[in-house]
Amino acid sequence: KTLTLAGNYMNGPLPRELQNSKHMTTLNLHDNAFQGTIPTEWGTLRNLTDLDLAYNELTGPVPLEFGNLANLETFHVEHNTLYGFMPAEVCLLTEESLVKPG
Repeated sequence: KTLTLAGNYMNGPLPRELQNSKHMTTLNLHDNAFQGTIPTEWGTLRNLTDLDLAYNELTGPVPLEFGNLANLETFHVEHNTLYGFMPAEVCLLTEESLVKPG
């Protein structure tokens, strides 16, 4: 249910294949060198509660499909080069949650 690969200096695009991890609740890829965009396919990870993509080299918008992540409680994307609007549904996270868009 948890995948933590933080601080491993991994690079390249974020693996779209993680969309097949339907039971994953926590994905921590913090502090690597992943590049490119956040895969829209990850919007199918409906059990995801914690997603940390901070301190990478990601670009582009947060996918609109992330509005499907109704169980998401924490979402860290600081220290990337993302742009555009945060999907409205992601902005409805609970008050205790932390959303850092840039």
